[in-house]
Amino acid sequence: MFLYLFLVVPLLLTSGFWYYEEYRSSAKPLSFYQIAGLGLFISYLGCCLVTGKEGMLELFNDYHYKMGRGLSITGLWTFIIPGVIWPLLIFPRETQLYLLNQSTAGPLIVCFGYLLLFFTALRHLLIL
Repeated sequence: MFLYLFLVVPLLLTSGFWYYEEYRSSAKPLSFYQIAGLGLFISYLGCCLVTGKEGMLELFNDYHYKMGRGLSITGLWTFIIPGVIWPLLIFPRETQLYLLNQSTAGPLIVCFGYLLLFFTALRHLLIL
């Protein structure tokens, strides 16, 4: 259950910041890319819910190994890192300004999100 929270809570926080700061004051709607990103997130979350936590961990071989690897946390590549990627790509300004406490929002945060997405997708493709 906690792994689903790692997936959903960061996006809920950034969307809440977007709603209170952007939408309430200027009624600025979501852009096409934000709507597409939210659609992809909902489909990934639906896949996780249909398959189940154990099914997703088994599918991507994402278990904690006692021997060896330093970054061996159960659900790291399936739930935790995607929970970081989605807010970076959908709400980059809010993520940088409110969650990371940066004064200016730049394209570096979006590049970091795409880099994480690339390595996560590459890892999942190699596992499958």
